[in-house]
Amino acid sequence: MEVAAVFGRLYREGRIRESVWQGLLDQLMADIASGRYNVVRTLVEDFFDAASLTRNYPLKAGDAIQLAVALRLRRLMLPYNHPLIFVTSDRTLRTAAEAEGFTTIWSKAFRCYAAPAAISARTIAFASRSC
Repeated sequence: MEVAAVFGRLYREGRIRESVWQGLLDQLMADIASGRYNVVRTLVEDFFDAASLTRNYPLKAGDAIQLAVALRLRRLMLPYNHPLIFVTSDRTLRTAAEAEGFTTIWSKAFRCYAAPAAISARTIAFASRSC
């Protein structure tokens, strides 16, 4: 949802044309439908964990939920030795993710939708803030 919101903001600000917005949104939806990206269900426990995270870090609500879901996925993947890399262009979220033990990728290169294609299929990436 965050990526789609970025596209919408860019369009509303006049930074991209409607045809570009529609193309980006169509590609994102096609990628989700094809299974290129996995949509992770938010569980009730994630909200409790997110609330706890806000005690330690100055996270916005959406960022706290995002980090809580990432932490849950990391716990689930631990027995399979499947490393998760947290990708963000938000400094506060990156700092919190690193404090929680994630390897992070933080770069302006990941602020736009095309960049996550560079991330391997074994990586679960979370959040880009803006382009």
